[in-house]
Amino acid sequence: MRSRLRRAPFWRAVGVVAGGAAFAQTLSVLASPLLTRLYSPADYGTFALYLSVQWLLLVVATARYELAIPLPNDDRDAAKLLVFSLGLALAVSALLVAALPFGAARLLNGTAAAPLGPYLWFVPIALFFTAAYQCVTYWGMRQRAFETVAKTRMVQGFGRTAAQLALGLLGAGPLGLMLGDAIGRGGGSGTLVHAALRAHSAAFRSLRFSGIARAARAYRRFALITSGSALLEAGATQLPAVFLTMAFTIEAAGWYSLAQQVILMPVGLIANSVAQVYSSEAPRALREGPTQLRRVFLKSARGLALVALLPTIALAVAAPFAFSLVFGERWAEAGEFARVLAPMFFGLFVMWPLTYTLNVLGELNVLIAWSTLRFAAVLAVLAGVPALGGTPRDVVLAYSGVMSAALAALFVVCLWRIGRAKPAARARSERGAHSGE
Repeated sequence: MRSRLRRAPFWRAVGVVAGGAAFAQTLSVLASPLLTRLYSPADYGTFALYLSVQWLLLVVATARYELAIPLPNDDRDAAKLLVFSLGLALAVSALLVAALPFGAARLLNGTAAAPLGPYLWFVPIALFFTAAYQCVTYWGMRQRAFETVAKTRMVQGFGRTAAQLALGLLGAGPLGLMLGDAIGRGGGSGTLVHAALRAHSAAFRSLRFSGIARAARAYRRFALITSGSALLEAGATQLPAVFLTMAFTIEAAGWYSLAQQVILMPVGLIANSVAQVYSSEAPRALREGPTQLRRVFLKSARGLALVALLPTIALAVAAPFAFSLVFGERWAEAGEFARVLAPMFFGLFVMWPLTYTLNVLGELNVLIAWSTLRFAAVLAVLAGVPALGGTPRDVVLAYSGVMSAALAALFVVCLWRIGRAKPAARARSERGAHSGE
């Protein structure tokens, strides 16, 4: 294996980044049986609503400019995009803080989401630290600082787990889950910022406001389209908890939250690490030609599918029994949710990293069209199944089916667009981005 990794720099980079994530996820796995006994399904339901709000706002906070950081050939242009992304996140968080005194929590009164009201004050704080880490991580990936990113993941995993356990023992309720999550998502940002300034201080010293504004304008079309797609992505993945709360109970959202967490653990461990490495390797592959990009795409897909196969089968067969045994009897329904979500897990594991292919090809209109159709189908299922008298499990089953079909369609679309790409596609997409077309 070591010999293969030496000959495969892409997978070696994935291994380094995933190693840090593995440490974090291992701690989460070991702590989960304790956490589910310290926090109730209602606590997890409130936490799920909080995450839904945060992920939707995260798209707005950076307008997805961080995705453009790996694209420029010049580090100075990339540094401008990094600074602009961080400034935008700070401005959005400040606006949310200013809006809180005007009674945002009162909007939830009388609804099933009312338990989230007392914790809305924490949303802008966590939002900024989460957005900041996301921005500086893409800079680290651009500079191939994979070991530094891996170390920050380890710090995050330890901080998140320790905080959630300690606050759970103190009876902090949903706030304990939120604080721990914020530590886990924002921790390590300072390390990456320090590394960036130390290694590329000249690029940052040369920055001027006018240059930052020009870079933001040059990539505005990229940001507008990808942020629109990301909003639809966040809606498709975060709305189930909201609809389960509104149509049934907040406990149903809690069961879904735990099932989703277990499913996303390996996705976060491997697929997300592949995604971040793929975001730096795919542009290089396209510069060598569409054939090279297709080779990297298919090789990545095959590797991810092989890794995902056994966990998918295990979820489908043993999830209800395993959840009751590991997390306690009150979480048995979460195991049923995990069972029906198994096909979606497989699709997410394979396609999460590879979605970036359409960004690299400049096929942002295709991406937004796919995201729109998927969002419409998800919304129809989440609203329609309860209206027809379906149970929470029926909602989750229908949602899993729609998401699985959409991800399979995305795989075909990516291959189709790679096949139609010209060797100069990368150059054209960059010229379009810089001209603001």
